[in-house]
Amino acid sequence: MIANKSLTGILLPVYLLLHFFTANAQGGRKNQPGTFKAEGVIHNITDTVLAVTYISGKDTINKKIKPGAEGKVMLTGVVTEPTLVLINEGSAGLDPSTGQPYGKVKFWVEPGKTTTFSFSDEAQGTLASGNITQEEYNSFDRLYKATVNAQQNIIKRGGDAKKAGNFNTVKPQLDKEWDSIEVSKRNIIVNFLKQHKQSYVSLYLVQEYKNLFKWSGKTDELIAAYHSLSSGVKSSPRGAGVAQYLGLEGDLRIGAPIKEINEKNPSGQYVSLAGLKGKYVLIDFWASWCAPCRMEIPELKKIYQKFKDKSFTILSVSIDDNREKWVKAVNEEKMEWPNVSDLKGSDGLAAKTFNIHAIPQNILVDPDGKIIAKNLNMGELNKKLESYVLKQSH
Repeated sequence: MIANKSLTGILLPVYLLLHFFTANAQGGRKNQPGTFKAEGVIHNITDTVLAVTYISGKDTINKKIKPGAEGKVMLTGVVTEPTLVLINEGSAGLDPSTGQPYGKVKFWVEPGKTTTFSFSDEAQGTLASGNITQEEYNSFDRLYKATVNAQQNIIKRGGDAKKAGNFNTVKPQLDKEWDSIEVSKRNIIVNFLKQHKQSYVSLYLVQEYKNLFKWSGKTDELIAAYHSLSSGVKSSPRGAGVAQYLGLEGDLRIGAPIKEINEKNPSGQYVSLAGLKGKYVLIDFWASWCAPCRMEIPELKKIYQKFKDKSFTILSVSIDDNREKWVKAVNEEKMEWPNVSDLKGSDGLAAKTFNIHAIPQNILVDPDGKIIAKNLNMGELNKKLESYVLKQSH
């Protein structure tokens, strides 16, 4: 149960891949390349260099800029559409739980517009204005931030209860409140998509919060909201990319034959997906640095033990780029099933072949090598295997 796990600390999914934060066409909005300006203040800067990352056309732009007196920042660049800008001190940041690009300071820019912003601390976030896309994001952020604050309050109450020795007494009420807030979070996102059918922010939210829906077994709610977006958004290159990410199109559709995986295990021996044909196989995409991935492993181990003698196995494909950390994690987690990686991170062949833009993700394949389910939470996986594997064994 997510609530139980999260009482020791909020997991705010930041599965940020910048290429999903822009789109090339939106119904009703005509976009032409143009120069954007951003002017603002970043308070309490401790570094003399700031790293800036954003997308321009098909290129990822990485800049180094120096803040002025009292943290004043001025930035200009050319973009072809509304784009999310990420700023960190020192060097381009990676979120510690996901390993993906992360901006402590983030705001939206548009061609021909000037965005103004200020940043004091991560709790408050970036305050920005100056373009339609930013205002749309602000309207979402105000509502969503209230749910995050409410969950932080639950965590504090849980901590206080532990100190007082009555945690088990209050835990059912805390879980109930937590689950209610999770519902509110999903409703905020779904309602935003339905009310902003031509928004770049809507595509961003689908990418950013997919796992929020996945963990609660409500991915269908997000998919339905995605379908409510305008045809201009969904038919844009980025809209099509999000559709593929959701598993709605392309070679990863349900019923499609799975593509081959042939990579090395920690011992340096090649393991192929084709070699597992004849079994139900869960292809599990993960990495040593991915906290949500590792949170799933204990439940995954239980499922493996339950079905491993009934024509089921797991092939874990790591998105790591550091062999030592990968092998250490495999050993620490005592993963008994095959583990492979080409150690190229998000540039790896499997990551690109299977359109892996965020983890954890998984694909369930039948004995004939066809995709029968995708991105199942552990409860859904257990039910699927009971319906397929146990039925087959009778």
